[in-house]
Amino acid sequence: MTERPELRPCANGLGYHWDAIEHHLSPRDMDRFGDFISGQTTTECPEHPGESLVFASDWQAFRAGLPAPDDPAWPNAARRRAPCPCAERLARLPATVDRGRWLSPDIKVELPEDLAPVGKWLVPVPCRRMVGTWRKIAGAVQDRQLWSAKASASLGVWPTHVICVYTPDCRDVAGILAAAQVLNGLGVVPAGGMGYKPDHLSRLGIDSHSPRGETVYRYRHRQLDLRPALADLPASWQRVIRRAHGELGGAGVDR
Repeated sequence: MTERPELRPCANGLGYHWDAIEHHLSPRDMDRFGDFISGQTTTECPEHPGESLVFASDWQAFRAGLPAPDDPAWPNAARRRAPCPCAERLARLPATVDRGRWLSPDIKVELPEDLAPVGKWLVPVPCRRMVGTWRKIAGAVQDRQLWSAKASASLGVWPTHVICVYTPDCRDVAGILAAAQVLNGLGVVPAGGMGYKPDHLSRLGIDSHSPRGETVYRYRHRQLDLRPALADLPASWQRVIRRAHGELGGAGVDR
């Protein structure tokens, strides 16, 4: 077996540079990784402009031998491969960029210096409502009412589409509540509410199957509640969040 250069994470701790992964893997494994990562979230490295950064959780999932999303072993793979009834209409919406499994508004987003605390509201949307809902949310991003968003172009492994509405800092409770209020004003908050997940939890591989769940906030009936997954965030973040949440008069951790 040919020895490959050691793969080192970027100094910012967020993940690995694409070029470093390309040098680390064999050509065959790089093809597999390209298929695996297709449609996942990558970003430009803040310390090295022009370098694509792969989040550590995605690299770890690949190294753990998880099947690629189109592999028959992946949950609901048949449905993932099946065409979504609204896919063509979604792709034709104005100012929408088709990035494979994800759609995003055609607008440049200014990235914060520190990407670590970025997080997102997770808005589940049934197929029959997806076109109208995405049009509203993408329009709000274009109008700068919301910072950034992306939408699943197909149902994939979920029973519904999901729209991720991003905020630059999961510690900014007022900013998170403001984004939720914008979504509420657009009429797109589900009756059962919606959850907010810091990307930090994604990088740790914490999902809905973890004992505490994966969301740190829950927004329902215009109320922002803290969730048990708060305990999975760094202690310094927890202190900031609890203080800011208390100042807003929000409810405590909902167990």
